[in-house]
Amino acid sequence: MAFRTVVVDTRCKLELKMNYLVFRGEEVKRVFIDEISTLLIATPAVTITGMLLSELVKRGVKVIFCDEKHNPQMELLPYYDNYITNKKILNQIQWDENIKKQVWTKIVKQKILMQAKFLLELGFGKEYSMLMQYADECELNDSTNREGHSAKVYFNTIFLDGWHRGCEDFKD
Repeated sequence: MAFRTVVVDTRCKLELKMNYLVFRGEEVKRVFIDEISTLLIATPAVTITGMLLSELVKRGVKVIFCDEKHNPQMELLPYYDNYITNKKILNQIQWDENIKKQVWTKIVKQKILMQAKFLLELGFGKEYSMLMQYADECELNDSTNREGHSAKVYFNTIFLDGWHRGCEDFKD
């Protein structure tokens, strides 16, 4: 069962050997492919064999490639996905509009709750309380934009003053 997110952020070669992803850098490490749910290539200084990429796709591993600034740049997607996935998508497209709105409301509320939980873990009790209130106030289809208000509180709390998505001077 896939449960690992593997992050590769150093120069190395990745290859397939006996159902293992083999990491050859300063050290040699192995991870059983069936345990990997996501492979994040966080640097362009990685060499990957075609055989490994093919096997990752066959086993449903999400592979994300980042640029030199560690920003996600692309994702590996299979041409032929599981037919059940297509069936689920077609089924969801045909849902009644009210069901779609209810599902969206639940997604937004859960997102706000997870942001609140993280703020509490960081020690921001006041902001945690604000997000919990926003989650409680979430209406059908987020008609009152609680997600937007929560995002403003969340990002202003965890990032420095003056930071925004386009900042070039943001450091890890």
